[in-house]
Amino acid sequence: MDIKLDDYEFYIRPGVTDMRKASTSLAYIVQNEMQLQPFTNMSFAPFCTIYSST
Repeated sequence: MDIKLDDYEFYIRPGVTDMRKASTSLAYIVQNEMQLQPFTNMSFAPFCTIYSST
């Protein structure tokens, strides 16, 4: 299978994203907070920079 990266758009979401959420909740974030369509040829990379001191 050949994947062409030119066919996709890539987005990085800054801030905290709880990856324990279900896929529908993550799709809700993409659609309502980022104003994008989550089920198209897009790839999302959420990042979190919070570290626990425990």
